Amino acid sequence: MGYYLPGPAGVTSPGVAPDGLRGQYLRKASDLDFDTEWVDVELSLGGGGGTVTSVNLSAPAGFSVSGGPVTGSGTLALSFAAGFSLPSNTSQANWDTAYAERVRWDGGSTGLVAATGRTSLGLGTAATTDATAYATAAQGGKADTAVQPATLTSGLAGKADLVGGLVPSVQLPGFVDDVLEYANVAAFPATGESGKLYISLATNRQYRWSGSIYVEINPSPGSTDAVPEGSVNLYFTTARGEAAATSWWAASASKTKLDGITAGATANSSDATLLARANHTGTQAASTITGLATSATTDTTDASNISSGTLGAARLATSGVTAGSYGSGSLVPVVTVDAKGRVTAVSTAAVSGANLYLNANFV
Repeated sequence: MGYYLPGPAGVTSPGVAPDGLRGQYLRKASDLDFDTEWVDVELSLGGGGGTVTSVNLSAPAGFSVSGGPVTGSGTLALSFAAGFSLPSNTSQANWDTAYAERVRWDGGSTGLVAATGRTSLGLGTAATTDATAYATAAQGGKADTAVQPATLTSGLAGKADLVGGLVPSVQLPGFVDDVLEYANVAAFPATGESGKLYISLATNRQYRWSGSIYVEINPSPGSTDAVPEGSVNLYFTTARGEAAATSWWAASASKTKLDGITAGATANSSDATLLARANHTGTQAASTITGLATSATTDTTDASNISSGTLGAARLATSGVTAGSYGSGSLVPVVTVDAKGRVTAVSTAAVSGANLYLNANFV
């Protein structure tokens, strides 16, 4: 919201006429003072006449005009520019008072008493104290995070006291003096205390007070040689270890697999060498070859793929010859055979021009 500086006081007046509409302007309704009214813009041409082709509006700083120019029909709008406004009577009065007081603070008036102003603002002596007398922001930050007196006092209350630079035994935890050392058992107190350990420096043995006598606390044996073997958890001797390993190896699948390898078998050879048939001897049963039996009995694609074995009629490829009997008393069969001995064609031919002679001596 913008404000203007106050000018000289004027005569009290009724103010601007209310109820104006956007686009209207304010004009005198009569010759009387303060008699104004809002009216629409009226254009009139005098003299020789003419035509208005464009209407626009200009305004002083603080106002913004939109909608112009109007060349046919339209509305020109007048509004406040950004940062400007008209205050109400109350706001203007408050501003006038604040400005007047501000002038007085700036030394424009002798009616302001500095001490009274500091008091009204609650400054006390701060306004007249040198800045070096106050902590900086960094110093204030450290003070805020430092241990406060109340916290420090509470913390010290739980600390142990020092007597001659040493902490009294009454303020030590119980376990600190629970171990007592003496030259020997004979030097132990006549009556001991429960919960304490008594050490004989002569033998380095430990004792406790049972309530009536000192009882030695059995030390560890020092080595397994001093611990007798039980009936379940047995010592793992060399002999027992070898026996367990031998028993496991004898029953392992790895041993069975290794036992099946012939001595001197080819080692570290390439795949090509190991797969070559020439590098192997012996035979292999057809039944052990996966898929061979099925192929031999059901495959009808090419009988020539079978190099050995019995091949049923159903497994033979057709030769193109029609099944049947060829030849008669007057016809003889004509047979065509390929290089592999297969009959590829059969036909008949008539017997003509031949004489049949019978020899009576031929049986």
